[in-house]
Amino acid sequence: MTQECEQSAEILKEEIPAVSNLRDVTLEHLHDDGTPLSDHLYRRSLHVITVNDRVLQATEALERGDFQFFGQLLYNSHASLRNDYQVSCPEIDFLVDQTEELDFVLVVA
Repeated sequence: MTQECEQSAEILKEEIPAVSNLRDVTLEHLHDDGTPLSDHLYRRSLHVITVNDRVLQATEALERGDFQFFGQLLYNSHASLRNDYQVSCPEIDFLVDQTEELDFVLVVA
């Protein structure tokens, strides 16, 4: 999977010279019409780009004590791992799904 991210960066570097790593790519770059990435590489790249943003948002949420939003970011990260990066498994999906409806879990997706 790391090789796929490196491959995406190399492909995107041809169109966006400022790109040296996938972390340099913005959502705007990725969503430009005519992306040269295959659907598979696009989804992998989407996860990396959005998870980097979620980490920054999570840091800010924790600093201001917004645990509700922090929890939502965790649910969003799991969804991205499952749907875009495709590294989840039925057991983890089940556990995450079970927590969404529990009253004593801080965050409800």
